[in-house]
Amino acid sequence: MKILLDNQPLETVVPSVIENDRLFVSARNVVEALGGRITWFPALKLMTVNINGHTARLVIDDPSLEIDEKVISLEMPARILDNRVMIPLEVIKLIAEVDIKWENQTKTLFINTIRPYLLKVRSYSHPDKTRVVIDLSEKTEFRADKLINPDRIFIDIMGSIAKLEDTSKQ
Repeated sequence: MKILLDNQPLETVVPSVIENDRLFVSARNVVEALGGRITWFPALKLMTVNINGHTARLVIDDPSLEIDEKVISLEMPARILDNRVMIPLEVIKLIAEVDIKWENQTKTLFINTIRPYLLKVRSYSHPDKTRVVIDLSEKTEFRADKLINPDRIFIDIMGSIAKLEDTSKQ
């Protein structure tokens, strides 16, 4: 079974497993690859996940997940397999901003982070000015700054990906 994160192979210490038609993945490998941080309390069998500004807590063999103090029921609880915390794929969907697809024929799990992307750049010219409009897929942060030699400005759209067609010839 393969895991592709943003179309790149994700190596895991323990292989993912399917149990009762549910896919379990290595908590640490997947969460850390998504930019999150895990704290493990072995005596309590409690795992805390900090990701995307949210805090999630789950206990091994407890079919619930707490995200930012809100409790959510899970179809399957987290498990320990080969001394590793394995979480159902459902948990990744709930705690991270990702799009997940399973391809049964190739036994491949596709995890793609959801990030703002450019839809279109338009410009409108008037006799005394030009207005440039940047359409994004969602609300996001940006900053405008300048560069010198040669002088120009740029707009930095934080964490975005480009899905933009070449519009320079329009």
